[in-house]
Amino acid sequence: MMRLLPLAALIAVASPVAAQAQAPAQPDGYAERFLQSLKNGKVEEGLKAYAGGSQLFTRKLESDPSIAAQIKFGLTSYGPILSWERIDSETLGTTARRDTYLVQHRDMVTRWRFIYMRIGTGWIATSFVYEDQAPTWFK
Repeated sequence: MMRLLPLAALIAVASPVAAQAQAPAQPDGYAERFLQSLKNGKVEEGLKAYAGGSQLFTRKLESDPSIAAQIKFGLTSYGPILSWERIDSETLGTTARRDTYLVQHRDMVTRWRFIYMRIGTGWIATSFVYEDQAPTWFK
């Protein structure tokens, strides 16, 4: 019995990563889960899904309830989400990425930009913005 304890301690020390939540190797999926939740009318659930393992973004959500309120206002104004498509993905070096989506609502199309940063444990969601000013979308 005493021989197993050092082995268990060695395993625990040798793999501290297993005890911590890991950010994904790529940020793919954050925006998709978020938009699917919005399509289902679940704004808070979508925000939590987008935050993923990002403590920074989770703190933003907890300290600013107007984020959810603004999204709900947009859904009320433009109608429910019908579909979306990723139209662009840009990187800055190896540590920053911005994905741009067009989101079709019943009464409008909006543009959403999702920002991710790669930290020591992988990619995290850091922010997003949406807008309905279509003339600014074209180069």
